[in-house]
Amino acid sequence: MKKRIIITGSKGRIGKDLKKFLEKDYDIIEVNRGDTLSSNLFKNIDSLIHLAAKTPNGKDITLEGYIKDNVGYTQEVLWYAAKNNVRKIIIPTSWSWAFKIGHYQYSKLLQEKIAQQYQK
Repeated sequence: MKKRIIITGSKGRIGKDLKKFLEKDYDIIEVNRGDTLSSNLFKNIDSLIHLAAKTPNGKDITLEGYIKDNVGYTQEVLWYAAKNNVRKIIIPTSWSWAFKIGHYQYSKLLQEKIAQQYQK
């Protein structure tokens, strides 16, 4: 039986390629913008790769928008993962916050801080 992995943001730039690479050896559960999260979705999951995030894409998004979408979604995803004892969680960081602090970069930094709290 293949191990099961949730990939959030599987239709994004990185998610598409990662899904193609992993789907040969793993059952991939895709979660994307607009999908409803639930405890059932996270049952019997071996790993979570959390890539989902709203990115600037040339749009002027407020800090509140990034926090609601990126930070809030990360909290929700990690809550379900913790509730269902998902032990392997990967949340890639964004080096962009190290060079320039804008609304997007700040939301990525907050995502990292939240992940560190769940790690404990």
